[in-house]
Amino acid sequence: MALTYTVQEQIEHIKSLQSQEKQQIAILDTFLTHFPVLDIFLFRYSHIGSLGEGIISINEHHQLHYINDRHDVRSLPTIHSAIQKGEAKFYETREIFEKTSSLYVVDPDIHSFLIVPIAYSSHTLGYMYSTKMEKTIPSSKLLAMTQFGQECGDLLRQSDGMTNPSTLSKRELQVMKKIAEGETTKAISAQLKISEVTVKQYVKYALQKLNVNNRPQAIAEMFRKGLIR
Repeated sequence: MALTYTVQEQIEHIKSLQSQEKQQIAILDTFLTHFPVLDIFLFRYSHIGSLGEGIISINEHHQLHYINDRHDVRSLPTIHSAIQKGEAKFYETREIFEKTSSLYVVDPDIHSFLIVPIAYSSHTLGYMYSTKMEKTIPSSKLLAMTQFGQECGDLLRQSDGMTNPSTLSKRELQVMKKIAEGETTKAISAQLKISEVTVKQYVKYALQKLNVNNRPQAIAEMFRKGLIR
C-alpha cells in the first residue's frame, strides 16, 4: 500500500516548516492522524553506542510531552530488528514478551507494539513507536508506514533535523557546560534534580559523541566546536 495523496501532501507541507521542532511535531501529528495508532513517540538514533534518545511524544488527544528516556537499542530486539531491516514492524503480546530483554519489565497494559524507523538510504536517523493501536496492523499498512519513515528521513536529512548522530542532546550539553564551569557531579545532580548516576551517563555519552577520552578533552573539544565560550 502506497502513501495516500493526502499524506504525501502533508509531507510536502512539513518540508516547508522553518524549524526542526515544528517538523518533528508535524511528523507525529500526521502519523497519528493517518495511521491507526493512539499514541506516538519520537526518538533520535545514534550509531555511536546504538543509542536511542527520546525527543517528544503525542497522545490520542494530540497533547505533546517531552521524553527524557535513553536506551541501548541493541538490548531491545523489537526496535533493533526494525532498524537493521529498515522496515516497520508490528508485535503482539507474546512476541513482545519473547523479544524483550530481562533487563526490562514489560508493562502488562501493553498488548501491541509498533516500531517505524526514520531513515534515508541505509542510514537510520531515528524511529517512532506506538504502544496503543486501534487494531492489528496488516502488512500492507506496514509497507505504507515504512515508506512514511523513509520520506520523513529524507526531509529531516535535508533540513538537518536529526542527521548528525554526534550532536549532543540538550541535557548532555547542559551537563557538560556545568562541568566546564567547574561544577561537581554531586552539584550538577542537585541542580538538575537527577541522580549522580544519570549525570555520569550523560557525561559518558557526551564523551563518546565528542570522540574524546576524558572530561578535560571534552571541554577543549566543545570550545573548539564553539559549543561553549
